[in-house]
Amino acid sequence: MADSAPKPRFIVDESGKRSAVILKIPGYERLLAAWEEAADANDFAAARASAKTFLSPSELRNMGQRA
Repeated sequence: MADSAPKPRFIVDESGKRSAVILKIPGYERLLAAWEEAADANDFAAARASAKTFLSPSELRNMGQRA
């Protein structure tokens, strides 16, 4: 099994301060997927917090059949 943690390489400026990171494509894709999942979870939490009511799955199916 491959190590799941990305192995970054850093680009540094003239003073030695890290200014950018280089990741291999698989590590970047895993990082991007995790970021998207976190964004989806945040969006869901915000929608849930602001919703007055929710429809049950059966109510949603019935709505789709009427359309």
